[in-house]
Amino acid sequence: QQQQQQQLAYIIRFVWIVYTVALVAEFVVMCGYWTFIYDGNGFQLHSLYLHLFIGLILLFDGNVVGRIPLRCKHILWFYVYAALYLIWSLIFAYWKLGKNHDGVIYTVMDWNKNPKLASIVVAILAFVAAPLSFFFCWLCSLWSKGCTFDGGRRLYKEVHMPDVTASFDEEIVPFDANSLK
Repeated sequence: QQQQQQQLAYIIRFVWIVYTVALVAEFVVMCGYWTFIYDGNGFQLHSLYLHLFIGLILLFDGNVVGRIPLRCKHILWFYVYAALYLIWSLIFAYWKLGKNHDGVIYTVMDWNKNPKLASIVVAILAFVAAPLSFFFCWLCSLWSKGCTFDGGRRLYKEVHMPDVTASFDEEIVPFDANSLK
């Protein structure tokens, strides 16, 4: 039973990390699109969906529905993902992959024609947009009931109803590890 609980804890932590990476990546894509790519000529539903709605839905799902906590240490996993994506974009450009065989994922990240601009965009997204996106998402997660940033755990208390049935209700309780000794 203890091994099963420990396995479950690893799975839950893995979900937290994947959520953080996906959420921050989506917000960085939103920042990149609306800052560097959007030309101001109206809105297409497809672009709104890809570069706005998915991020907001992901934020709502993680904070309100799933109540997944964000931890500062999880941003390191985002940077691992970002480094892998950067390597992939360089491979994509070098071998000129893609439907047009031009090696361009986003026009501002054209490593073949304008590597200086691509480097500047990547630096801005990695060192400005990513931390700001994470901070915004973290603030939103603080609003979500049950998620604490201090490393505490959610505690449950048994609630007895007037009809003598028992149920468990989630409650935020100050957590002190020293009191468990």
